[in-house]
Amino acid sequence: PEHLLRRLRGAPDKGNTVGQLARAPQNISQKWMHFIRLNFFIPDAKLLWRFSARRQAEKLMRLYQPDILFSTSPPPTAHMIALDLKNKFPVHWVADFRDPWSNIHYYSGQRGVMARRIDQMLERRVLNRCDRIVTVSKAFAGLLAEQLPDKTHIIPNGYDPADFSATYTPAQTFTLYYAGGLNTNRWYPAFFNTLADLLHNSDIPAEHCRLHITGQTPEDLRAALQRMFAPFENVLHMESYQAHRVVTARMRQAAALLLFLEKAPHYRGHIPGKLFEYMAARRPVIGCGTDNAEAGSILKEAGLGRISASEKAWREDLLRCYRLWHSGAELPVNEAAIEKYQRKKLTENLSRLFEDVIRY
Repeated sequence: PEHLLRRLRGAPDKGNTVGQLARAPQNISQKWMHFIRLNFFIPDAKLLWRFSARRQAEKLMRLYQPDILFSTSPPPTAHMIALDLKNKFPVHWVADFRDPWSNIHYYSGQRGVMARRIDQMLERRVLNRCDRIVTVSKAFAGLLAEQLPDKTHIIPNGYDPADFSATYTPAQTFTLYYAGGLNTNRWYPAFFNTLADLLHNSDIPAEHCRLHITGQTPEDLRAALQRMFAPFENVLHMESYQAHRVVTARMRQAAALLLFLEKAPHYRGHIPGKLFEYMAARRPVIGCGTDNAEAGSILKEAGLGRISASEKAWREDLLRCYRLWHSGAELPVNEAAIEKYQRKKLTENLSRLFEDVIRY
């Protein structure tokens, strides 16, 4: 069905990103396709994969007779396949949720009552039947399985230390770096206006400042940024996606890193993967989003910064980072709070969970 939807939309015949549904439809045709996708393809547009994948998986189950079945979403169809296998084979099942299911933010207000009930029913079947539930944050655990705390575990995303082995060297410019795409849900014009105001007043000298954005930015947001920073020559630099090694090197050498959380319901528990790479870079982070975001607590514990919705706080953070860069001082951080998010350590946590589920 996903292939058919792309053809009807006139979109390129290639896989969609996980967050495709978070983007607002731009015309009537897209709105219809959006409605059909959300209300008729439940739990998701990969639902027909369930049957072909199940046939292959059953062969593998008979061949290898595994102790553990591990399914991960999105897409939730992966868990439906695992549910079929659990019902047929004597196997322990760990269901991993990198995002919420029925309560994911872009479903809010877009699904009909019947579609929502069917999706919630499928979700309950998976949560009740699996042996362990894994997700990435406390808030997401609440959205998924608040009534099943005994079998719910938090294993967040993380980083690879090898990607950040370079030594930080203060640059000649005060560079604010953002890695990732911008969209209307991650658009904080008041933050950029605050920065422009500091440049206007020479609180941060424009000739020393660079705002560097790497990622996909819609044309309207690109134009808005260009208007904001038009008075300041050479401040704004925008480019499309770059190789991961290039981006991590820039993170490590930036004066400060920018983080824009999605402005959406049920998003307090969303912890972007880039947050952990920002932490690995050990550079100050200036975050825009709700004050009670779980990502903000992680940043605060690491001593790297905070997430705020306040222009006053953004101004303070920008000036603090500028003074730190100007002095050439290293940022004091909580190494233990950063290192626990190394992927090897997180994988050890998952391994212990597997051992625990087999034992009991």
